[in-house]
Amino acid sequence: MWRDDYSHLKDHILVFGDIEAMPTLIECLRHFTNNYICYVSDKFELEKWNKIKNRYSNILYFEASFSDKNELARTGIKNSKHVILLSW
Repeated sequence: MWRDDYSHLKDHILVFGDIEAMPTLIECLRHFTNNYICYVSDKFELEKWNKIKNRYSNILYFEASFSDKNELARTGIKNSKHVILLSW
């Protein structure tokens, strides 16, 4: 699943949940930080992600299995500033 390893990231915000909530969440978080906001999902929704990516800066997408600790480690979860869990 992984093409890149972002475990070097620091003070980023990881977001798990429904991609539909991302634009609103990004708008809110940008009032407080310019740190990377990283969306983590186990299924890639290319069209929706491209709309978000084209609108905002300092955002990343990670495709990861939530039950695989090695994949989650590649998101830099240990060095993240916050982890946000949205309902699905």
